[in-house]
Amino acid sequence: MTVDSYIPPLPADEPNRQKAVDRAIGKASAVRKQLQKLVDEAAKRFHTPMAALSIIDNQRQWFAATHGFDDPETPRAISFCAHAILQPDEVTVVGDATQDRRFATNPVVRFKPNVRFYAGAPVIDADGFALGTLCVIDQEARLPDVDREYLSSLAAEASRLLAE
Repeated sequence: MTVDSYIPPLPADEPNRQKAVDRAIGKASAVRKQLQKLVDEAAKRFHTPMAALSIIDNQRQWFAATHGFDDPETPRAISFCAHAILQPDEVTVVGDATQDRRFATNPVVRFKPNVRFYAGAPVIDADGFALGTLCVIDQEARLPDVDREYLSSLAAEASRLLAE
């Protein structure tokens, strides 16, 4: 495994997805309070110290709302969410990132914030592009049997808000 094995590939039709992301970033500011409520609800429901609504652009993961951390963005290359958007019809769940070949060498696993558990439901625009995710994060490994349907419903509500 190489040091950069955690870097996700780009989705199909990345140029058009990026145009959809640009539109969503513009809309996110107008609905920030509603997005924050969804993120707080996710953290509460899943009992995680961290949660976020991420939007993945060409170079970064931008956070439209966060719970448990204050970073406004991280590089796309280390983003778990950039992996999750590759499967827009699924909730991505990582029970123990130290045991997952995609993430074991990732700096956010090896160093602060020491991510172990991740669950992310894609936020999809009206044209079907995965913009980012609504995700929950913990520093403790967990069984991967999370309520995927509930997390997906929160992501769907975020999708609706960004489409308004």
